[in-house]
Amino acid sequence: MELKRISLTVAEACEVTGVSHVTIYRMIADGQLHTVKARGRRLVPVIELNRVFGGERHAAGGEDARTKRDRKTVAVR
Repeated sequence: MELKRISLTVAEACEVTGVSHVTIYRMIADGQLHTVKARGRRLVPVIELNRVFGGERHAAGGEDARTKRDRKTVAVR
């Protein structure tokens, strides 16, 4: 059974969305992006990234999320 990640670090969220960490933290501060804290780490739920950036969750088929911008879907590796 393969487990899929349900949350990402801020750095990972930046990587899959293509936005900077400053933008992610600004969206958090403005209440546009909801996060959780676990043991001092701020985690971004994948479902939140999909809500904000639009799209359904799917597994990456070897492609980077930036190549799938036409679908506006966040890929989880």
